[in-house]
Amino acid sequence: MTDATEAAIDNLSHEERRFPPSAEFAAQAGVGNPSPGQDRPGPPGGEPAGGRPRNNSIWPHVEERIVDLVEAHRSTIVFANSRRLAERLCARLNEIHLERLLGAESGLGDASAAPAQVMAQSGASRGADPILARAHHGSVSKEQRALIEEDLKAGRLPAVVATSSLELGIDMGAVDLVIQVESAPSVASGLQRIGRAGHQVGAVSRGVVFPKYRGDLVQSAVVAERMVAGQIEALSYRPPWVAAICEVGFTTGDPQELRTDEDGITYNEQIISHAADVGVNYLSLWSWHTQSAANILSYYEKFPGPIDEMARQIGYRIRPSFIWTFKRDGVTGLVIGLANDGITPVPGVLRLSVLSEDDKIHVSGCVDPGYPKPTGVHQAMLMLPAGVPWEGLRLKAELEVKGVCYPVRWACRQKVNSDGSLMLRHNYNPDQPLV
Repeated sequence: MTDATEAAIDNLSHEERRFPPSAEFAAQAGVGNPSPGQDRPGPPGGEPAGGRPRNNSIWPHVEERIVDLVEAHRSTIVFANSRRLAERLCARLNEIHLERLLGAESGLGDASAAPAQVMAQSGASRGADPILARAHHGSVSKEQRALIEEDLKAGRLPAVVATSSLELGIDMGAVDLVIQVESAPSVASGLQRIGRAGHQVGAVSRGVVFPKYRGDLVQSAVVAERMVAGQIEALSYRPPWVAAICEVGFTTGDPQELRTDEDGITYNEQIISHAADVGVNYLSLWSWHTQSAANILSYYEKFPGPIDEMARQIGYRIRPSFIWTFKRDGVTGLVIGLANDGITPVPGVLRLSVLSEDDKIHVSGCVDPGYPKPTGVHQAMLMLPAGVPWEGLRLKAELEVKGVCYPVRWACRQKVNSDGSLMLRHNYNPDQPLV
């Protein structure tokens, strides 16, 4: 952070700290020059626009300013860092837009409209027609996401409020402006998101960042500064691509060829153990003219353990860590904890589907791109249709890359079906007490 940035933060008045300024900048070809801030998300003091009573929350000013920016541009993408925030913000933008239209038609302005509330509070929202923005995230069906993307490209939809679902791999056409609510999760993510605007040769990518609080203002300033400088983070979760090449290949599984040492360890197990110690992503068995697939298959038929263990450490291996069931208003829901036993993130979007024996899909949804990663558990929730019991259904996973779906076989110890899906059942006898 530069001295000028630090001084600007230190010199903020009390009111400005409550209503931090937006960080507006432009970047061209990844090495652009920052432009000075043009506006604030709302007046730092006094009565807000429209004569509404003063609210101590920053959200009314952020929401009003976002609507101003969306209405001033042809197409806008608003990025939020969570699906909950994306849905609530989208609803508020549509409400404010409708209030303005009704106020303009009546000639009374929007003074009679209800004041905006804090985003974290729950409340009923009115339907808005015409629609200013629509939400776009992994819980939205694939068909609906495609319609939203097409409406934005064609200019029929002024704005989309999205999570990381629009960050990578999708051509959104001519986007005039990108708005980031909260600091971007990382410099690389910020560049990807702001780069959605002005996505043509020689065009300038323009974005506006709205911090939520003082700490978020500092992070937003640092991320914006590093975005302009192109200082992205190192990909620490992805190890270097290292290959282990063994010039002496596997032996067969025949006892006379195993070359077992005095401790009972076969030569093939030593090869696999060494490759695992190196932390390789790729294992090649090469011994000129003596190596053959028949040798490996012969060994694997008699000793599958070492090769299976090596396979579990290469690439990505997705499995359910847990599956919980619950009831909400008489409807059954599933909470699925997804784990990755591999060493690399998922190279695309993981789609989950719950099917019956006749392959009828009862519910389907996607998790965020790249998840689950090799560390932690990523949760997903699916709500079954009313009256559909969960027992006996199948949980299927597919990897979606550039619109093409590839089947994924669950890497779990439970028995999976021929198509890689997992039968949903109790992992204990429901008639037997747990204690």
